[in-house]
Amino acid sequence: MLKPDVYILDLRGIPPYGEFLATISNKNTFFAFHYDLRLLRHFLEARARASQAPIPDPQDLVATDLSVFIASLLSPGVTLKGNYREPLSPRSVDRIMTSLECFWKYLARTGRLKTRENPTDIFKLFNMRFQRFNPRPLAMVDREALVGSLREGNWHEMRCSLVVLLGYHCGLRVAEQASLRWNGVDWGDSTLTFMGKNSKERTVPATQLLMGHLVRYRDECGRQPRCEGSPYVFPSKYNPKKPIWPGVLQACIKEAAAWAGILGAATIAVHQLRHTCATQMAESGANAFHIKEVLGHFSVDTSQIYVNMANNKRLAAKAHKKAFEPRVHKKVSV
Repeated sequence: MLKPDVYILDLRGIPPYGEFLATISNKNTFFAFHYDLRLLRHFLEARARASQAPIPDPQDLVATDLSVFIASLLSPGVTLKGNYREPLSPRSVDRIMTSLECFWKYLARTGRLKTRENPTDIFKLFNMRFQRFNPRPLAMVDREALVGSLREGNWHEMRCSLVVLLGYHCGLRVAEQASLRWNGVDWGDSTLTFMGKNSKERTVPATQLLMGHLVRYRDECGRQPRCEGSPYVFPSKYNPKKPIWPGVLQACIKEAAAWAGILGAATIAVHQLRHTCATQMAESGANAFHIKEVLGHFSVDTSQIYVNMANNKRLAAKAHKKAFEPRVHKKVSV
């Protein structure tokens, strides 16, 4: 996720982009939509300069304009900073189209469209084919090594260890960890309540190991000036009233993976621990609805992927054993 201070153009002061962005309360969603709309604005500015015409307003665009815009994303071009870029992947373009659909729904809802036709309807004719990858959880030996190598020598090591357990044992996204507040910790019931994706509140159970780390981390926070008066479990380094930047927590995961000596530690992220949490639940017999409840998936179909992977793994092992293990022949008494 890009930090707001590296943006070249701030659309919040340009209508109707600004009015639409003001309706988005989730910070990560705001940055994603802001970036996607800036790509559209950049495209419109380039076309206006080429034709020496004024920059058109979004409500004046038609389906053909958006088709040309999407085609430009799938072709080599320039970035917002003017550097050369490769064609965007179909997955990235699919996400941008989703952002534009939300934007034009807002324009239609507020009566800004000059015609009854929504130009983003043309997206239904596009077939953005992209390969869907199965989740890649950590192997069991890496999971055990990661938990077994957690450290608590100082406050920083405590924080890194806590980030690992929040991702692995509870399946929290990195943004959910960053926004976790102390008042969301139920010490009696051992649960964590926080704002999840799309600003939906979620409560997840916490393991005894996690709660023990959390207690010791809380006590150490009491001795840290940067934590004083902060409502957040992970406060910002510069302002304790604000949450930490998620990138710092991602760095914690890589450091903890290096402690464990995991191959490719520099590539491990919080989301891989989230995949590992769901996979381990499925391997232990959890169904898709249980996984959906803990991980906060939008659709149960997403949770079902982990169950299918676990079932296929068990069936494959059973079939392999049947094919290659020596068979025991019972003696028949005459």
